[in-house]
Amino acid sequence: ASRVLLNDPTGGLLPHVTQELVERLREASGLPVGLYIQAAGGTALANALVATRVGADVVATAVYPLALTLHRIAGESLVEVLEGLDRPTGVDVARLWEASDVVDEHLGDEPLAPLSPRIAVRAAEYDLPAGLVAALDVHLRAHSAGDRLLDTLIEVTRIRDEAGRPPLAAPIGLILGSQALLNVLSARRYGTVLDEFRQLVTGGYGTPPGEIDAGVRRAVELLAGQAPALDDDPPSVDDVREAAEGLASSEEDLVLL
Repeated sequence: ASRVLLNDPTGGLLPHVTQELVERLREASGLPVGLYIQAAGGTALANALVATRVGADVVATAVYPLALTLHRIAGESLVEVLEGLDRPTGVDVARLWEASDVVDEHLGDEPLAPLSPRIAVRAAEYDLPAGLVAALDVHLRAHSAGDRLLDTLIEVTRIRDEAGRPPLAAPIGLILGSQALLNVLSARRYGTVLDEFRQLVTGGYGTPPGEIDAGVRRAVELLAGQAPALDDDPPSVDDVREAAEGLASSEEDLVLL
């Protein structure tokens, strides 16, 4: 490896966390550290300033028209701010503004990937990629359930915790979002399990940083026909209820589990 890149596709990093990560990554790896961040909550520039102060040697940016729309760091702003802080980058900011003009000419007056403030706010509040929140909103509206967006975002967060808090970079965010949609629209958690979510829980996408909830793992294995055979001392209903905490909303769900 020639560089360690700290990638934050959700804008979930706060500047003090970014500072600690950059410092510890440099110390642990002995390699240059870079930063990529996409923050619907508007914290991208603050994170970039902190990262460069403690030694990040490269920051991913976009020209102004794209940065404003995609919640990324505007190269023009970052260069000017760093120059003002006596941290010269060697980048000619005038050339960046020329690049912005070129992009403007091709974009015209139509917004690129428009994102409503309502979506941007929810993405920042729940530390989710803005594109994922927008996609969930579209799917819910298609099912006449546009008023269930908050329920779905809460469910995404809950599922992520149960799946061991995997990073939300593609395709993991989409898998969790799709499973959350199924849970919310069916009003039954894990009544149907996506193949991709089953693969995620069973290690098909690597090992997550946290523990996978035992009840979720059990539900996934049961639905996939992978559960171990019952022994001579089958579990009682209380055993199942305890193991399935948070999964079963009725006695019927307990029986199915």
